[in-house]
Amino acid sequence: MVGAGRSRFHGAGLSARAALVGIGNLLVAASALLVLIGILARLWVQGAGRLPFVQVSLGVAWLTAWAITDGIGILQSGASPAFGAWAGAAVIAGVGQVLVGSLAYIVPVLLGPPLEPAGSILTRRRWAPLILINFGGLALAAGWERVAVTAVGLEVLDIFLRVLTLVRSRHDEAPAAG
Repeated sequence: MVGAGRSRFHGAGLSARAALVGIGNLLVAASALLVLIGILARLWVQGAGRLPFVQVSLGVAWLTAWAITDGIGILQSGASPAFGAWAGAAVIAGVGQVLVGSLAYIVPVLLGPPLEPAGSILTRRRWAPLILINFGGLALAAGWERVAVTAVGLEVLDIFLRVLTLVRSRHDEAPAAG
């Protein structure tokens, strides 16, 4: 049994005071904020107008906000809650945007020259990934699960179509073996 003022954290058999978990969340938030400041300070000039930069920056901002919100909530309530809607929103909007933004940057690099056609395919319709992922996260935080699933599903479809278009364009560019 966990004593008064304690909350049980189930993960590999660990148990910790809620205050320590809350402080840990705030330290994670501080780390994420430093990463975000580093991204903005070092890459603003090069990437401010590019979709991957915007997605990664917004994704880290979502994760920072989540860690701050959970950290403060845990410190105020004295309990470590199970992951809820806000955690799911941070995963969708935070991790999802970082992943999509990173893929839009790294896939053209991995495919090799010419980089511009691949980059333009993965970053066209700039509004779609930004709106769909952020709206999906906000919808989940608001408790609108079906709306969130629809928005995320549309974004996954958009990513699939972008990659399919990229593969087709690379296939069409390949010289015929003869």
